[in-house]
Amino acid sequence: MIILFVVMLMYGFLPTLNVLVLPVYTILAAGTGLSVGLLFAGFQARFRDSVYVSQAVTRFLFFLTPVVYASSRLPAPLDTLYQYNPMAVVVEGFRWALLGSGEPPSLSLIALAYCVMFVLLGAGLLLFNRLEATIADVV
Repeated sequence: MIILFVVMLMYGFLPTLNVLVLPVYTILAAGTGLSVGLLFAGFQARFRDSVYVSQAVTRFLFFLTPVVYASSRLPAPLDTLYQYNPMAVVVEGFRWALLGSGEPPSLSLIALAYCVMFVLLGAGLLLFNRLEATIADVV
């Protein structure tokens, strides 16, 4: 983040008070990453070929996250699916907080993203705890 702020200053982007909201999006990103990592970790340790499935799913999820395109460009059916992707809220939130572009994600969308993250985190912890006892036998 320090390097990002230095580069922003070099290019004339001055951070606004929107930067104070970044911890909300950072916690959401870390929790989502942890939950997806826990979901894949148990499977990859137990079933060696599942690495190919996790790579394909990760690529698919990457394209569902508006990193290189604006979320406003999504057609109507994909807009509903977009709302359930916590990382989409993170990207839009970071874009708004740092660059001032677009609108901030609504509180209901942030709350929904946190709910999805907690469901994924619970599922990841449950699955990893269930597979943890057999991982040592396989590895």
